Amino acid sequence: MNKVCVIGAGASGITMGRLLKARGYEVTILESTARVGGMCCSIAYTEPGANEPRYFDVGANYVTKDYTEVRALADELGFDLVTDTA
Repeated sequence: MNKVCVIGAGASGITMGRLLKARGYEVTILESTARVGGMCCSIAYTEPGANEPRYFDVGANYVTKDYTEVRALADELGFDLVTDTA
């Protein structure tokens, strides 16, 4: 079996690892941080004097109707996409 190492566990690295695994490769994904997802995350910021943090999305977070491949992958993996009606 051929072995492949993917550097980075962001959206692209995880996707590539998944595609290679589906094609029969033994895949190892290396990530330098303590979490996966790359720039797809939310960060909390508490303003001085505030009691509650505010959350901000970083990186890609919207999937329009034109993202047919992303929607198909979400369906295949059983992920729920939240609809924003605002």
